[in-house]
Amino acid sequence: MARKSFKDNPAMRFISPPETHLDNHESGLAARPPEGEPSPPFRAGHKGHENTRINLAFSPDDFQYLQAIARQDGLSITEYLNRLISADRKTRVDELKRA
Repeated sequence: MARKSFKDNPAMRFISPPETHLDNHESGLAARPPEGEPSPPFRAGHKGHENTRINLAFSPDDFQYLQAIARQDGLSITEYLNRLISADRKTRVDELKRA
């Protein structure tokens, strides 16, 4: 049986090359931005970034609401929840400093 050659594969015209990834640390974790600078937008599953994951339980009504409002904003539920938490964190920053 002859071996296949993938050198001149016509499908490759439609596939973009993989992005090169440069690590800021040997551990492979990206560095945090300096104090006072906004952090880059959250991207779930973004290569090189380790995100903390949790398991949440929602009532059916709340889950349907989350799905609908996230779709309306063109976001995933994770992105929507992260934006809500970021907005809340900004408004309550003084409370956290006092604690």
